[in-house]
Formats: sequence, C-alpha cells, structure tokens
Amino acid sequence: MWVFLALAAAVCFAVVHLLDEYCIDEIFERPWIGVITSAVASLVVIAPLPFVLPIIGWEWPSNSIMLLAIGAGILIQISQLLYFNALANTNAGIVAAYWNIIPAILPILSFSIFGNILTPYQYIGIVILIFASNMMLLSDHNLETRTSAFIFMVGASLLQAISYLIQDFVYENTQYVTGFTLLTCGIILVGVIPLIFTKVRSVLAIRSGLLNSSFKLFICIEIINLAALAFAQKSIQEGIPSLVAAVETTMPGFTFIIGLLIVSFFKVKYDTQVFLNLWKKYLALSMMILGVYLVS
Repeated sequence: MWVFLALAAAVCFAVVHLLDEYCIDEIFERPWIGVITSAVASLVVIAPLPFVLPIIGWEWPSNSIMLLAIGAGILIQISQLLYFNALANTNAGIVAAYWNIIPAILPILSFSIFGNILTPYQYIGIVILIFASNMMLLSDHNLETRTSAFIFMVGASLLQAISYLIQDFVYENTQYVTGFTLLTCGIILVGVIPLIFTKVRSVLAIRSGLLNSSFKLFICIEIINLAALAFAQKSIQEGIPSLVAAVETTMPGFTFIIGLLIVSFFKVKYDTQVFLNLWKKYLALSMMILGVYLVS
C-alpha cells in the first residue's frame, strides 16, 4: 500500500512542480514570494480544520512530539525556499530530478542514526531509481542549467531527508491526522512570519494586483501540494522513509509524461525539449518501473 501512496505523492508533486515553474516565470518577482503564497494558501485550505477536529477525535501528543512535528514542517518550508530559488534558475524537469539526492542520503542517515539496514534488492532498486532519474535529466538539458540549481537543491534535499526521519518518528508516536496538521502548521509558520517585515510587505504590495488575480491558482496548487504531502507522509507512516524517498524519484518520469500530454494532446505551449531523446526517456521510465518493483 505504501508504494501506491508514494507514487500518488510523486504524481501530485510533479503537477506542483510544473505549476510552480509557471508561477516563478510569470507571477513571482522573487522566489521567496512563493513560500509566502504557499503558506497563506495552506492557511485558507486548513481554516475549516478546527470545526472538524472534534469529529475526528483529535488527541494532543506530548510536547516533544508536537515540537518535532512542527519542526519537520519548518524544515520542509525552508527547503521549499531553496527549491523556489532553484526553480528560478532552471526548469521543473531538472529540479524534479535533483530531488533524487534525498534517497541517496537517506539510507546513510537512517543507518548512521538508527542502524536501519535494507535488503540487497532494495539497495539495488534505489540505485536503479536514482540512475533512471539522472538519465531522464541528462536526456535534454545542458550542464550549465543543472549546475546553477545544484547547491540550492542539495540543501533542500538534505533538509527534506532530515524531515523524513523526523516524520517517521512522529507518526510512530501520534495519530496520522494530528501529525499532518502540526506539520502543516510548521509550514504555515515559516511562510507567515516574514510578513511582519515592512520590506516584505512593500514588495508584495507592488505585486498585489497580479498576486490577487492569481490567488485561485495558488489555492489550487496548495491543495495539490497538501495532497502530495498527505500521500507522502502516509506512505512514510506505513513504509520506510528511505524506500518512500526512492519511489518518489519517479517524479521526473511523471513530469515528463504530464509535459508530453500537455504538448501533444492539449496543444498547450510548454518546453518543446520534452520531445528530445524520447528513447532515453522511455528507457528511463522502464528502469523506474523495475526500481519500484525492487524496493517494494
């Protein structure tokens, strides 16, 4: 079950990457604006939650678990800031591929901290998935555009990897809904705090017309993003963080498939490089299928 949840998360994240790329190119003047709009949109989406909590039987966790859950959300949102900066320098396909740094470092962190050891087939599957993701990346992008985003994505991936391990511990000690809600609060907290600064509000005021007209789009993106987080966190609860992260390396494959559909069937203007080296991309997709099979 965790495999399907992780794949569902990868699909949602792929859609979010494409929409975020559009926002960076057409709406946001500066990458950090994406963090604020994401937080505000998340706040709107979870606003009805206080009315739902009594129905779902909310139980407050211990203070330490609560702080860890909020901290995991803070790490995710800081990694989002780095991600938006990377996206401002390259496109969604490259950024999506760079997330495969996470499954490369997660098994090392998991072994170093908890002593967790995977099976040989699972390690082979992780390697195949990372290789396939890189193959997808190398099929149509030059070195310069990848290098410009590399440092941002290394930092973002490291923060995400730490957050995965924290989430695994949190979900072992509290309800899923409780953990997800507290984590989302951490995400919102990081995005809302900058609004206390006058300079930040001034920049937003200059872009207020375009931002207000695009608010429905931000809500749509955040709904999909929260769905992706929900799928990812549920898969972490039921599976192993290292393997969940490995399955999510299929994100560049889904980004390619979605981009191909957009250009081919919906006639929407997009990156025409999606048609380059198709045989390599289909081979990468086949390898991803094999990798998912091995890690599952």
